[in-house]
Amino acid sequence: MKKFFVSIIFLFGMILTTTASAANWVSFGSDSFGNEYFIDTLSVHVEEQGFELLIFNADFKTVFSDEGRTVFSNDTLGEAISVCSFKNKGRIKLISTVSTKYFALDGTVIAEDEEQSTWQAVKPNSLLQVMYDTAYEYLKL
Repeated sequence: MKKFFVSIIFLFGMILTTTASAANWVSFGSDSFGNEYFIDTLSVHVEEQGFELLIFNADFKTVFSDEGRTVFSNDTLGEAISVCSFKNKGRIKLISTVSTKYFALDGTVIAEDEEQSTWQAVKPNSLLQVMYDTAYEYLKL
């Protein structure tokens, strides 16, 4: 009986380890508030590809600094993970947020937005441009 429980605990630990390694978060910058931005390089993939059309997705994470939490008026905000969709149609670059989860400092989900935002232009020299370029860098065509 003791061996059975030890086996169950071992298998549970293996599942947690496998799940935890399913992302490869790489930092690609920070903002003036000290918030740090990451991309999951394993999440970048093509959704649709055609003549002068490319749509691809990537997961991004924001880890909020103390100053960043005050900007959002939430002292318990730890991080946010967003799934973003990018569209490149000719020379036009667009971004849309598919969903975002907000996590408290203790890791619990405090808010979730599952509604896809409308497509917006990626402006030069913006955070969106950096996100687009970073995701495109990891894209395997």
